[in-house]
Amino acid sequence: MKIVTFGDSTTAPRGKLKTYSDCLREDLSAKGVAVEVVNAGIGGNTTRMALARFQTDVLDRKPDLVVIQFGINDSCVDVWRKPPATGPRVPRDEYVKNLEKMAATLQERGCRVILMTPNLLRWTPRLKTLYGQPPYDP
Repeated sequence: MKIVTFGDSTTAPRGKLKTYSDCLREDLSAKGVAVEVVNAGIGGNTTRMALARFQTDVLDRKPDLVVIQFGINDSCVDVWRKPPATGPRVPRDEYVKNLEKMAATLQERGCRVILMTPNLLRWTPRLKTLYGQPPYDP
């Protein structure tokens, strides 16, 4: 079985930090499942960026299952910019269409899809400095 995990920094390899892709590989292998897990996460990516690399990073690998996890960067409002952004990086309707397109394309090829919700963010000092103003409430 080949699994591709496709997402942003919540998916991407990060040095020695164990990602959920690593856990999948270890847990399934321990249960006797012959599995290859390909981590195709890239920090900072939005669904718009993901579509640009979808063919090479996902489809060309011919996976049996794809876990898709995007949303944090899509919904981010860059209030730190000059002038401040007033809306998300990727509007909600485009975000939904991008996810639907990826899921439908995979399903048409007989691939199973899991859409994973974004994780909660913690208000680190750096995030408070960049985003600690409306519409955010740290």
